Amino acid sequence: KVFKASAPAPQLYFQPASVAVTRDLMAEVRAVTVFSQCTDTKSSMLFQWTQVSGPTTIPAQYLGTISQLRIPGGTLQAASTYVVALGITMSDDLSKTSSSEMVISVETLPLVARIKGGATRRASTRAILTLDASSSRDPDVSSSAAQGLSYAWACTLASDGAAQACRDTSGALLALASAASLEVPAGALSATTDAPYEFTVTVSKPGKSPAGYTLALTLVEQAIPNVELTAAGDGVRQNDGSFKLNANSVFSLTAACSATGTQTWSITPAVALAAPAFSLSAQGDLFVYLGAGSNALVPGNSYRITSECAVAGDVETVTGSAQQVVVVNSPPLGLPCETCLIDGDDSTCVTTGEPVFDLFRISCDNWADSDGG
Repeated sequence: KVFKASAPAPQLYFQPASVAVTRDLMAEVRAVTVFSQCTDTKSSMLFQWTQVSGPTTIPAQYLGTISQLRIPGGTLQAASTYVVALGITMSDDLSKTSSSEMVISVETLPLVARIKGGATRRASTRAILTLDASSSRDPDVSSSAAQGLSYAWACTLASDGAAQACRDTSGALLALASAASLEVPAGALSATTDAPYEFTVTVSKPGKSPAGYTLALTLVEQAIPNVELTAAGDGVRQNDGSFKLNANSVFSLTAACSATGTQTWSITPAVALAAPAFSLSAQGDLFVYLGAGSNALVPGNSYRITSECAVAGDVETVTGSAQQVVVVNSPPLGLPCETCLIDGDDSTCVTTGEPVFDLFRISCDNWADSDGG
């Protein structure tokens, strides 16, 4: 007769088998253990994650003693590869151990170009025009570090259906510097008529594709206050300057007026700003969309939010303004998800099992996102 003295250590594998993320995302993986069929007992296990290799050291607090690994965004270095290992030991027999390694690939993110102040602005030909693209960045570099970007500016004006390079009031091509900030002298540009000036900044960096951002600028001859908008919240800035968010996201706009005046907000298509979903400061410089549960902004719609600053002069009241387009994401749609025990029998869906040891499959079929966002 042959007797088996003990069962082998469980096998170990990862879900997913490898991880590819960008620097801004959390790297997540879960270990799965498979016990030998020669034993009826499944004792508890001790886990320990370690780092095998990588260009930087993963902080010890992220290399835990559970079956899951979660490394927050901003921890790993872009364009690099890390190898981590998980070792397991049976709590009732420390001689039974198993380990496995997993590769985490950190991919690169595209450059982000920005011009402060909102995607659409209204300003005066009598004032110095300042366009600031210093908020452009390389997301693979810490925001507090030098970004290493090069800047190129362009200005166009639609004429007879075609975009023409901007010219100053003397007829010469508008001089544009190659720096993060662009200044156009007062009186250098004529007031706009039918179409706005379009100022585009293109940022570039060796090894990455350039990125651009365009601001539409309407110029008037009278002296008006300058208004600049700063957006913040849970949304994502799009390449066209719009801000994309979910209907339940929190979003805010701060308006800075260059003169003391009366600041007001409006939104198109019209939405009741007195609704509980919105919060406006008494001074008129802050617009907040509270999101959660309000459904004040309809998924799939685009809204143009305008801040105006009216200043009383000796002869008339003059008004400056800036606008921000907000696009509300349409949620994906599909059939209800189903969670079933993986037991080899696909004819029925078993929804219960043994914690830690049994595997379940979550199926979400025929889901689609109409706008891809």
